[in-house]
Amino acid sequence: MNEKTCHANETAGWTPSGETRVPGAILALASTATAVLSVVLLFGYVTGLSDRIEDLEISAQALFANYSAMDFAESILSASGAGAGSYLPPVTTAGMVSTFSAAPDSSSRSRSFEIDLPGAEDLRVVRCSGGALAAGVTSRGLSVTFHRTGSDDPEVGFPIVVPGVNDATEWAIAGCLFEPGILGVVASDRDGTGQLHVIREGGIISSSEPDGIRISSSTLITTGVHEGSPAAALSDGSNTAIVVNLDGSASQSFHSPEGTCPVFLPWGELFGEPGSAPPADGKSCTVTDFFTGDFNQDGEPDVAWAGPSSVACRLSGRNLVILDSVEGSALVAWGFLEGRYGLGGLWESTDGELSWRKLLWSGFQLLPAGGVALAGYSGRISSAGGTFAGVRSGRLEYTAAGASGSPALVFDGGTPVDLDGSGLMDAAVVHDDGITLMPDPGGPVGASLRLTATTAAPSGEVLLTGTRTVDSENRFPEVSR
Repeated sequence: MNEKTCHANETAGWTPSGETRVPGAILALASTATAVLSVVLLFGYVTGLSDRIEDLEISAQALFANYSAMDFAESILSASGAGAGSYLPPVTTAGMVSTFSAAPDSSSRSRSFEIDLPGAEDLRVVRCSGGALAAGVTSRGLSVTFHRTGSDDPEVGFPIVVPGVNDATEWAIAGCLFEPGILGVVASDRDGTGQLHVIREGGIISSSEPDGIRISSSTLITTGVHEGSPAAALSDGSNTAIVVNLDGSASQSFHSPEGTCPVFLPWGELFGEPGSAPPADGKSCTVTDFFTGDFNQDGEPDVAWAGPSSVACRLSGRNLVILDSVEGSALVAWGFLEGRYGLGGLWESTDGELSWRKLLWSGFQLLPAGGVALAGYSGRISSAGGTFAGVRSGRLEYTAAGASGSPALVFDGGTPVDLDGSGLMDAAVVHDDGITLMPDPGGPVGASLRLTATTAAPSGEVLLTGTRTVDSENRFPEVSR
């Protein structure tokens, strides 16, 4: 009995191999711990993965918000010019707020181009079909070259020389926009006889002496189509002009209301009536400048003339010329300014007082305190998209409203030219070897803008900063985080 009991006890405490037997409770506890640890590790992995996914979602949302906001800002800058960069509103996308800053990128002037006229003096530039004509007086005569828009190289056959023109010769030049093959015309005075030189594609030039034309420093030339043929209107600034057929040199007299002169409008129509001008019923108003624009904001082009003592306008849809002059005052600046100024003129009285008179439906009226901000400017002035352009001290200036609201200088230098017919001034910078042409130097065409958009979370944390050159072909922002 005792032997059996002892044997049984020995069998219960030892395995056949002699190893210690692990109790089942311990195994169950170990299995539970392993399971808990696995759950903890899995939870940590899932949580980390969820955080990473959330970060990726936030990054994707921030990139989308930043990209969309820069598209929005670029559309404003492209339409309105550099001045709009100072008041771009914040953009909110999916709760993320993007703010902007914009500055001129002077290293990128992709649409500026050079015209070489070494040794030329009295350089002038005019717009023509497909590009620009540039002319300057050299020792051989008047040198004329044609460049297609954006090209630094002259077209085949140029430059050409108009003979008989020297530094003592009065001359004027105009581009042609309507007749294929004709680039422009040059009018010159030779011993009191007016000559007209037609410049054609390939550098071909033909000259004639039409009846009745006289050329002086005040001659205003415009080109268009008259009675189915290319023609040029030449006026001395009075309300009369000689219209010359460029194919056969036949000429005809035209007249227009006081304060204007007969001109070909940018869309080809001739403004004026055949015949000599009727006797003036008041003082004569000489015209020195002619320009177009949508002055009454009706979507249709309007016409304006300016001179030393008058501003005149003909609005679309109204066969009426509105004339303004101020007794005892001189017109020192004129043009169309956006906002409260509109189309008008800056008048200076004999005692130096400045006043701005703007066009209203019934005529020109004084804008109180309007002349103070324009002191120092002369000639034609213009503004659009918050950018103002005008000549001061003989230099073209582009200014835009800065962050503080005060004007900030965007571009300084050159003389004003019209390269696109928009009514806003472009710049021609004259140097020893020729001219640098800068279309709209205050906007994204002439001087590209470097646009920066900063996108922040609702908490204010900055998530993304993107930059873009507005005038660049690359539409994807460069991103840093």
